[in-house]
Amino acid sequence: MTIQPPDPEAHSANSPIREKGVFDISALDGITQNNPAQRSALKRLVSTLIATSSGELAQAQDFCKAGDPERALKMLHTLRGAVGNLGAKHFSEATTVIERAIRQSATGIPDHFDQAAVELEKTLSMAQAWLERNASPAISDG
Repeated sequence: MTIQPPDPEAHSANSPIREKGVFDISALDGITQNNPAQRSALKRLVSTLIATSSGELAQAQDFCKAGDPERALKMLHTLRGAVGNLGAKHFSEATTVIERAIRQSATGIPDHFDQAAVELEKTLSMAQAWLERNASPAISDG
């Protein structure tokens, strides 16, 4: 899965980057605003989730396909918690559906993974926009 660049028209330069159920770190944003160390840690968290989450979702699906539902369930649970830090309620709900389907040996599990991937991509796209907006300003030579 590739992260689509955010729509530049979606958010003005001063409007917060958030969408209910998709991406909302406004509480963390406010807490870290005046603390450079915490701000840096938040940026690292967001950056790490952007870099790793899609691969982890794919790996969970691979575990499921390979007949290892316990590893798939563990990975989904961990991923849901991590991405949940970004306010990704829709992704959280999608992974809960997958977990339920795995536990019940239900059909349609690949479709559930596809839906989770769509929700994850929305969250990561907004996370990327937030990260770009909050990038450290370049230092000029004067």
